[in-house]
Amino acid sequence: MVIGANRISDASRLTTVLQCLLLVCKIFLSLNCQDLPEFFEDNMQDWMTFFRSLLQLNASTLNLTNGTNENNNATVLIEQIKSQICDNASLYASKYEPEFASYLPGFVTDVWEMLLGTSAQTKYDLLIGNAIGFLSCVISRPQHRYLFENPETLQKLCEKVILPNMHFRGK
Repeated sequence: MVIGANRISDASRLTTVLQCLLLVCKIFLSLNCQDLPEFFEDNMQDWMTFFRSLLQLNASTLNLTNGTNENNNATVLIEQIKSQICDNASLYASKYEPEFASYLPGFVTDVWEMLLGTSAQTKYDLLIGNAIGFLSCVISRPQHRYLFENPETLQKLCEKVILPNMHFRGK
C-alpha cells in the first residue's frame, strides 16, 4: 500500500495512509507500555518486520520529491513514523529484552543506517534524538555491547552521528 507494486501514487491519499500508520505506531506503544500483551508476543515477527519496512521509507521511495505541500506533509509524516518506531523499539529493547533479542541486531542496523542518511537539519531533531535514544538504550546493556564493539563502528557513530548533532540551536 505504501511501498511496492501496489503503492499509492496520489499524495493526498498517501498522506492519509501515513497518518493512519503513525497512529498505529502510537497505539502500539500505548498498548505495550505496561505489559507485553500475548497478542503482540505471538505476532512479534509480523510487527517487527512491518516496523523495519517502515524504517526504510523515504521521500524518493514514495516519489515525493517534487515539493508540493501534500508531498511535504507526507515527508514530515514519514519522519514522525520513523521516530515513533524508534520509541517503540526502545520500549521493547528496555522492557521486553528476552522476547525482542532476536530482532535487536536488525533494528540497530536499520536505525544506524537511517541516522547516517539523515541530515542535521532542525526538522529531523526529534527523529535523530529518538534514534540516538534507542541506540543508547541498547548500548547501555552489557549483553548488547557486542553490536558496537568494532572500533570502526564507534568512530563512525561519534563522527557521523553524535558530533554533528551536538550543537545548540538558536530559536
